[in-house]
Order: sequence, then structure tokens, then C-alpha cells
Amino acid sequence: MSAGLNKKKMPLMPAGNFNILSAVPSYSLYLHIPFCSSFCTYCDFYSISYNETLIDTFIQSLITEFSYYENLYDLSAIPVSSIFIGGGTPTTLSPKAFKQLDAALFSKLNRGPGFEWTIECNPESFTNEHAECFLEMGVTRLTFGMQTLIPQEQKHIGRIYNESLIAILMHNPILQKFTSIGVDIIFGLPTQTLSTLEYTLDRLLSFPRINHLSAYELDLHPSTPLFDQKDRLPFPDEDTISNMYDLIVTKTSAQKLHRYEISNYALQGFESIHNNAYWNHLPYIGLGPSAHSFFNGNRYANYSDISLYINALKDLKSATEFREVLTPTMISDEMIFLNLRTTKGLNENDFFLKTGCVFYEGKRIKSLDRFITQRLVLHENEYFKLSDRGMKIADAIIRELV
Repeated sequence: MSAGLNKKKMPLMPAGNFNILSAVPSYSLYLHIPFCSSFCTYCDFYSISYNETLIDTFIQSLITEFSYYENLYDLSAIPVSSIFIGGGTPTTLSPKAFKQLDAALFSKLNRGPGFEWTIECNPESFTNEHAECFLEMGVTRLTFGMQTLIPQEQKHIGRIYNESLIAILMHNPILQKFTSIGVDIIFGLPTQTLSTLEYTLDRLLSFPRINHLSAYELDLHPSTPLFDQKDRLPFPDEDTISNMYDLIVTKTSAQKLHRYEISNYALQGFESIHNNAYWNHLPYIGLGPSAHSFFNGNRYANYSDISLYINALKDLKSATEFREVLTPTMISDEMIFLNLRTTKGLNENDFFLKTGCVFYEGKRIKSLDRFITQRLVLHENEYFKLSDRGMKIADAIIRELV
């Protein structure tokens, strides 16, 4: 459907009468663990070297920060739909440290139906003691950062581990006790070829417990060591990147992992509830240095410095570095960016209810008509979504629509 698309306008809503500000039925919880034993050359997330002397104080700060939000939003009355612990490297924390968090924070949460709990794990620092602790806490999902199994590619990104270690880990019977096991990879790495990517995919997808794959295209951030080497290292060209994308789609499909977001593939029923909350603009609370929160139309961002974070919470203040109230225009832009990343797409009725604006109107009409004619965007019922071809150039399409 192109120029014949229904241009009927919906009635405008009074300013401020947006459903995004209505009662919150549930929320997601994120904890950022900033500690790492080594640093990846591509990573721009806030991280610091592991420091044993900081652990107890850091854990207490997380507990204090949650209490702040609990009082602010009366979270005890709202169910948690998902928890995600990321980093950094969460498994640098000992099982003892996780048990402290569980006793003072996690065990007191109001867990909703279908509750999901994910922890990011590093193959080198994950132990059976971690697994037993996670199971006792109620963790349902583990995701392992593999990135690549090719030694030369590992060297360029600062991740060196033996493939035999991965095989032993993936066949560890304790993993069968978790509901879901996922792995993360990166494509577009220096020296990476279609053949080496295919090897990594084939090897990882051959492990019996894998039911989720995140495949991220390398994004070079100016603040990272790998960015500084971009002119000295051989990176795959655009055509190869496009072929890598196709290869991932083919390999995952062969294993019955369907794509539900640009970079994420899962067996039916094993999609990430937590990530879906982000992509669908649902409320979440973030704890830890550099963590973000989005709740009741407000966005918060914490200090990206552990000392500032800890000191702020020692004084029983918020660790928030800045706060903003999202305007309808900001909500509109974020819904376009986030919803169009998913294979489900953007629901134009939901868009109107949350922004007070019609999606197919104004300057977007010409662009949408062109994208639909080119079969880059599909319009089915009340959804606008990217086609497989459109997914390849999602950033360019989204930039034109916001």
C-alpha cells in the first residue's frame, strides 16, 4: 500500500492526556555491575577494574538506591516483570555478594506472572557456585558473551579464551536447570570473514541448550581503543557486512530461531521479556553507575562514576545526574526508533495514544509512501514494520522518519 494509504486523522487529545503517564501495571529492573577483570576494546559501557574493597559499599548503594525508587513510586504495590543484571561483568561478583543482594533486595520484590530474570555471564568467570546461587535466587535465564570463537578476532577485541572451555561450559549439566540459555556474538570484527563468522555460528548453534542468540554489528565508538585502531586494522567492507547479516538470518532460521528484533533471534517462547520492555517503551528502573530509568514519563540517568554514585547514596540522595520529563515529540521519536527495531513493528493506534499524534501524517507521509513502494516498510493492519530488506538499512529509514 502506498499513496492510497488511509490518511484519516484521529481526533487530537488534550495536552498531557497520554497513556504513558497512566497507572503502571508492571516494571522491569536493571542492575549495572561495572566491574571487569579485563576490558574489551570495543566496549563503551561504563566499567572499572574489579576492586574487592568497593564491593560491600557498592552492594549497599544498590540497595539504598532501590529503596529510593521504592518510596518514590510505591514499587511494593507494582509487580516486577523482569530483572536483568548486566555490566561490566556481573560474574566478577562472588556468590556471597549476590546472596547479599538477594536477601536485602531481590527476595522482597513483588514478582509478576511469567517473571523472567537474566544475568549476563562471562565464560571465564562463570562457576558452578555462581549457577547454584543463581538458581536459589530464582534466576531463569543466562546469557553468555562469546563474541567470536576465532583467536585472531578475539585478540583484536581483547577477549582471549579457549574454545574447549566454551564446549565444556555449554555441555555443563547445570545449565539444563535454567529456563533459557543465550549467547551474544559480534559481526564486522577486524579480520573477520564470512567463513570465520560461519564457523562461530555453526559451533555455537550446535550446542543443545542454546535457545537465544544476539548478533550485534560492531559499532565503533570514539571513546574506545578499537576506534583508535580503525585505520590500521582490516575491517569487512559493506558488501561483506550485508552478506554476514544474511548468513546470520539463514543460520538461525535453520535452527528454528526466529528473529524478533533486528539483532535478536530466539526459539518460539524464549524471546527476552526484559529487552522487549525497552523496545516497547515500557517502564523500567535502573540501578548502579551509568544506569538509566524510565518511569511515568520521566527519564533518569545516574552518574557514570562509581565514587560519585556511592557518595550520593551515602547521603541518602538520589544518584541521578540528570532527569527529564519526556515531551510528546520525544516519546514519538523514541517509539519510532525502538518499535521499528522489532519485527512486530510500530502500532499506529498505540503511537497515537502515547503521543497524541498520528504516525502517518505530515512530513512522514512522503517518506512512508516511498519506503512502502520500495518494500522497505510494510503496512499490515495497524502496524508499520520493516521488511527483511528494510532491516538492513534500519538506521537510515528511522532517521528519515523521526
